[in-house]
Order: sequence, then C-alpha cells, then structure tokens
Amino acid sequence: MANYCSINGTITLKNSQEAEHLCTCIEEALDSASGYLDFGGEAGLLESNFHVDDNVIRCSFDVKWALDQEDMAQFVRWLGQYVPVANMVIDLRYEELGCMVIGRYELHDCVLTDYFVPENEFPPYPEIKDNDDKDEIFDSYMNELYELVELAEGETVCDFHEKCA
Repeated sequence: MANYCSINGTITLKNSQEAEHLCTCIEEALDSASGYLDFGGEAGLLESNFHVDDNVIRCSFDVKWALDQEDMAQFVRWLGQYVPVANMVIDLRYEELGCMVIGRYELHDCVLTDYFVPENEFPPYPEIKDNDDKDEIFDSYMNELYELVELAEGETVCDFHEKCA
C-alpha cells in the first residue's frame, strides 16, 4: 500500500480575475467523482480541494508517495497553460513523515525552488512515556521540522525564464 504525501498552500495571482479563471480551469479538469487531477506528471493529485479568496487560491491535496521536483515543475507548466507563470507566486508545503519527506515548494519570479529536510537530517522522534501528552510531543516535533524546512537552503528545480524542459 502506498504512503500518501499531504500538500497544502497557496497560489497567488496578480488579481482576483486571474485567480477565479485559474481555479475554474482546475475545477473543470478535476474528476468530479474522485477529485483526481491529472496534470501530465507521474503523480496525479488526489482528493484535491481548491478555493479562491480574492487573488489567492488556497489548495490542499494528496499524492501517492510524494510530489517530486519533476512533477512539481510539470504541475507549474500545466497551470501555466491557463495563467502566465510570471503572474504566479506559489507556496506549497508537503509532508509524508513515514518516508521522512517534508519540505516546501516556492515559485517566485518564475523560479521554482524546493526547500526540504534531507532524510539524514531528520531529528529522531522523541520517546513517549505513559503519562506524556502525545499531541503536545507531536506538535513540538512538527514545529522542529517546520523550522528545519525554513532554514533549509533551497534547491532550484526550474527557472521558467529559461523554459526548463
């Protein structure tokens, strides 16, 4: 059975008309029964949820395993057929802790960057004793991981100025 990677974040456009247009295009491409979105990558988006708030599209979805860098670049290309890539700012966080995958994709000024915590830098999961508050320990651990993502040196995935292949 595959593990699922949870992804959530925002796609910010130049104005609300572009956001409405892009969200409509996404919704029309979704399989109405399953919420599946095939954008031409190796992974499709599962249980997709997109909604517009002014010029921002808030989104959440899952993929099997992870949305790797090649698939993320393909997703941006797919979005770019509806709205110019230059008009988008994307911030998508992803996590699949069972496989030690956590990070953030950012598209800014046509450059797609992946900020992630390498598997060998994951902190060990804290030991939980009988009387410990499991939720508090988990939240603390997640905050530590999110801080590591924010401190990560980004890896350029694609410069859309150069129309990456």
